[in-house]
Amino acid sequence: MNIVQYMLGFRNADGGVVRALIDLSELLAAHGDQVTVLTVDAVDAPRAWDGQDGRPLLRTIEPRRLLKMLASAASLESVDEVIAAADVIHLHVPWDPICAQIATRARQKHVPYVVTVHGMLDDWTMAKSPAKKKAYLQFIGRAMLEQAAFVHSAAKIEAEQSEKWHPRGRSIVVPLPFDATPFASMPGPELALSRWPQLKTNQPILLSLGRLHPIKRLDWFLQAAAELRKQGRSCLVVLAGSGQPPHEQEIRSRASALGLDEHVIFTGLVGGEEKLSLFQASTLMVHPSAHESFGYSMVESLAAGVPLVTTKAVNLWPELEASGGAVIAEASPVALSAAVGSVLGNSDRLRQLSQQGRRWVQEQFHPSRLAESYQMMYESCRSISSR
Repeated sequence: MNIVQYMLGFRNADGGVVRALIDLSELLAAHGDQVTVLTVDAVDAPRAWDGQDGRPLLRTIEPRRLLKMLASAASLESVDEVIAAADVIHLHVPWDPICAQIATRARQKHVPYVVTVHGMLDDWTMAKSPAKKKAYLQFIGRAMLEQAAFVHSAAKIEAEQSEKWHPRGRSIVVPLPFDATPFASMPGPELALSRWPQLKTNQPILLSLGRLHPIKRLDWFLQAAAELRKQGRSCLVVLAGSGQPPHEQEIRSRASALGLDEHVIFTGLVGGEEKLSLFQASTLMVHPSAHESFGYSMVESLAAGVPLVTTKAVNLWPELEASGGAVIAEASPVALSAAVGSVLGNSDRLRQLSQQGRRWVQEQFHPSRLAESYQMMYESCRSISSR
């Protein structure tokens, strides 16, 4: 199939949305589809995307000089033939007005399109600046969503929450792509133990991997760890990620106030082999985020064989619970502490969670299965548009 993907920008700091588009585009291209990726900002886009040898083709769109949230007419005209030749167009993030521009041109050319919401229509997200978002939906967004072949969500809860904002639209749930290849052959914990000698301990190691951001509720994680220590249950907390300096200092101060100075490691941003090794050095992943649309780090944890404790604030929680590799706690520091303690106190359960979670990722995110799921969605788009 000839598939056109569009996303405003490639900035690694934007996290999961960028990763989803990269993984999806490369997955489809590797399975024989012709993939063209349109973007305004290609700063962190893969440089190898030249359209050759099973690789996506990257093309940029110029924004307007004055209204930079819109694409220039000349720039859109330059990709009109790309849009017209597509079997389906896949748009990412509904708040981007350029998505609406491309959707309009697609409708004019009778080309079906999909919009992936990436958690942007969840209850938690819609509660932030609601007046502005509702106005955008009223004048631009709802028409784009309801005239799409599908509004795509990565989890059932995400779809249920987003449907409130496009009641006449068609929802579809397909997991975001996840490349489990690096987790097939793990490097062992030695690299992490060498990089961070504090990990050479008999204590359970509780890992959080991701941005140091208020949405991650790391203060809850620290409170849970402090509660465990009060109960005489030692543990070492590893916060692997980076964030804005003021918030990072706030987290450090909170750890100190809880008496955890010697029991918390701040690693900074971790990637590649070091990240894989850090997973293997860890006992448990703890993820009490206030909101998470998909949560790549949680899937990574299970792929690495590290059991997960999270809450119902993450949209993927029913799927994670069904995987057999995760424990879902109520959303409070006390409940989080109890859930972590119950797992740490049972070595057989830890082993079972590890095995089941890893098996689930290998099955659920197998490249052939994912490619087939997206290709079926795209084929369905074509069927809908021909009615």
